[in-house]
Amino acid sequence: MDKFLRILKPVKVYAKHEAKSRIIKELQPDELISFNREKRRNKENWMEIYLEKDTVGYLKKDSDAFFRCSFASLNDEISSGFNYEYKTEDASKVDTLFHQIGTLNKEQYAVETIEVKTIDDSDEKKMAHLQLEYNADVINVIPVVFTKESEFYVTNDAVANKSLFIEVDNRQGKKGYLLKTTNYTNTEDKWVAPFAITVAILTVIGIFMAFLASGWIVVSGLMFIVGIGVAFVLIFVMQILILILRGIFNHIRKRL
Repeated sequence: MDKFLRILKPVKVYAKHEAKSRIIKELQPDELISFNREKRRNKENWMEIYLEKDTVGYLKKDSDAFFRCSFASLNDEISSGFNYEYKTEDASKVDTLFHQIGTLNKEQYAVETIEVKTIDDSDEKKMAHLQLEYNADVINVIPVVFTKESEFYVTNDAVANKSLFIEVDNRQGKKGYLLKTTNYTNTEDKWVAPFAITVAILTVIGIFMAFLASGWIVVSGLMFIVGIGVAFVLIFVMQILILILRGIFNHIRKRL
């Protein structure tokens, strides 16, 4: 699984992770750049990236300059959105191209509509949807549909771009905009819950067997309930511990 940065504004690429080093390139907005890891040198954080021909470069870490893409798996039953391409020289942002139903003058514009929606995987199949209209003389809209467990990169989220949508790209030709209410899981985090639950269960069993062997407890329905409560507490503690360890590991890795 590759890792990418979505460039948000022009940014300089340095030959080394120091500000005095040679500038080897300038990246432009909307480029997806493969990166290796984050490094910290002389109290500054840098992103180590890959350029053409396996050339390595470095970006100063700046949350306004790029978005760190996450690899995700869709939790919803379905999430349908859109992509678009310009028919004119217009370069407006997506939030100015799409409008609420009934706000565009049909006598003045070639008005067409698109529906974006999500349907969750619960028994109730709860749906969130939004209908938008746009000027078909300016853009051509392409429907985009992802189904449960589809994998994609989140290349910009609703928090980062202050939008109604997240931007996604499966790196296989399907990309576009989905509702910000879309439910997905970052695949790098999938192991946390199963690992924590497994460790907690094994820990509870070990403690229980040790106490049973020592004669400190006797088997009863009440002790079973207590055991379940202890398991939940341990799961919570393990998740906190894993997050702490992950932070420590990432901090160490930056300095290597």
